[in-house]
Amino acid sequence: MSDPVTAKSGWRWFLEAVTAIRKQPLALTGIVVFYILVSGLLSGLPAIGTLLTSLWMPFGCVLVGFATRDALRGVHPSYVTLVKTFEKPALRMTLMWIGLISALYMEVLIMAVSFLSKDSLSKWVITEDSVDLSSVLNNFPTAAVIVGILLYVPLLMMTLFAPLLAADGAQSFGKSFFYSFFGLCRHWVAALVGLLTIVGITALTGFLLNSIF
Repeated sequence: MSDPVTAKSGWRWFLEAVTAIRKQPLALTGIVVFYILVSGLLSGLPAIGTLLTSLWMPFGCVLVGFATRDALRGVHPSYVTLVKTFEKPALRMTLMWIGLISALYMEVLIMAVSFLSKDSLSKWVITEDSVDLSSVLNNFPTAAVIVGILLYVPLLMMTLFAPLLAADGAQSFGKSFFYSFFGLCRHWVAALVGLLTIVGITALTGFLLNSIF
């Protein structure tokens, strides 16, 4: 039986992630770096970069998620998971739909933010060295930022666990979106604790490194 989800679960999830890295530091880190590098490479492609990155995202999430699970079980993480994912037609199509819907959602989000920020950005003064800070502060696209956040957070909640739910629970893309979103809504305190833990430790690490070097 799985442990009940409480506020402390966010901290426990972080410790489990650290444990996975400690057990398989090279293999797991290599897979994460591979996922990031492929995402960066695809996003840099002109015209179709955003679409290809969105299509790759669910497969990469399954690769990283299953690799973490294997590490916690004491099993050496492998790229075979990615191959097996592509070999299953139903799962492959589900993950592609997750990526495609995410890409379309992002396009709508970008268009909305661009439309709302157009007037403000046109008033920014560009100097020879940089952008004039006072013009940015006086014409900050507040409405665009708020709308962007309000639109992006639901997308993040829907897609955060959708690939793993599809791969591990054999759920359709609709169900995976649904359970990912409402699962985070139900356990939002634990998710917030986990997020704040990651942000806090990352910020502290950056501060210490900056102080040392």
